Amino acid sequence: MSVFQHVAPLHTAQPPYNLFERGVKKDVLPYCLTHGVSTLTYGSLCRGLLSGKMKPDSEFHGDDVRKMDPKFQQPRYAQYLKAVERLDRFAQENYGKRVLDLAIRWTLDQPFVAVALWGARHPAQLAPVAE
Repeated sequence: MSVFQHVAPLHTAQPPYNLFERGVKKDVLPYCLTHGVSTLTYGSLCRGLLSGKMKPDSEFHGDDVRKMDPKFQQPRYAQYLKAVERLDRFAQENYGKRVLDLAIRWTLDQPFVAVALWGARHPAQLAPVAE
């Protein structure tokens, strides 16, 4: 990003960032914060894992990238589902919310995140952001 800024202004970055994928917190996000670059993080629900709707027998068809993603392959998939279950229980017990609400709120509450993108496919899926 530093090299790019020598050629043209950099106004925004779009890294993946969520409760499970935080690698950019070490370098990309601090750089953006220091240099006034807005962040539009994507994958707030980690390809649906943090939606709370994934099941052990969920199948991915066609060109669904989750067929190749190691997070969706056993034994890791079971570990992620267990973590989601624990996060959902935490959200319910402490806030009366679900894991999806927690995942979005957590991302938006990070000081360097301007926008948390997630793949809502119909209007009802936007309900968690209303609160």
